Amino acid sequence: MAGSLSDTILPSYSFSGSVGSTATLHMPFSVSDLTGSGDGWNFTITSTQFATSDNAHTLPTTASTITGVAAVCTTAGTCSQDTLTNGMTPPIAIPAGVTPPPAVKFFGTVVNTGMGVYTLTPVISVAIPTSTIAGTYTTIFTLTISSGP
Repeated sequence: MAGSLSDTILPSYSFSGSVGSTATLHMPFSVSDLTGSGDGWNFTITSTQFATSDNAHTLPTTASTITGVAAVCTTAGTCSQDTLTNGMTPPIAIPAGVTPPPAVKFFGTVVNTGMGVYTLTPVISVAIPTSTIAGTYTTIFTLTISSGP
């Protein structure tokens, strides 16, 4: 009997950066492909615009980019590969808006790869313009896993 395709992502991540710099966030999460299908899988991402809690200040909708993604088998010997090759080529702009715009693919396996349990770690760069008002900005990243390359 086949298992499922699922992910486990922490509810929140945090990072800091200074005005006029690019902050980097490593966002590791678990991906489990126990389907036995060999169909492969892919992830998409979208987000809300970085904003202060009162929405008085925002970062540009183009602020976030995925600059790399690592995928490593969590338990050696249980995966179809020890490391996975991403079918997508970074950098990948993360769409952002007041409401999240359509998502873009940021990681995809090929057929007959990705089976097992992996830790997937996208590296997200956030450009903080020199015109940014200092403060705490938040966003919501929405990631979706789907079967197929």
